[in-house]
Amino acid sequence: MKALLGDIVACLCFHVNSDEGALSGAAELFKALSATSRLLILCALAHEPSSVSALAEATKLSQPLVSQHLRLLRGSISSRRRGPDGKPFTP
Repeated sequence: MKALLGDIVACLCFHVNSDEGALSGAAELFKALSATSRLLILCALAHEPSSVSALAEATKLSQPLVSQHLRLLRGSISSRRRGPDGKPFTP
């Protein structure tokens, strides 16, 4: 775990380079990743894009809880809204 943290910090320092806005963004990202449930969701999404219901099933979390965590991860992950028929929502 120490080696992973060292790699993360080294990468962060390389990309951020004391830029206040980038540091703030990195802090927000780390805050978003601080919950075990959000990390579980991200691991599930790393394999393939999924619906909220599929994520709930894969992570054994309730749909409302998955939706809440996804809202907190907004900006860190990409999303596409789709209707019940699987077709994208139109604005």
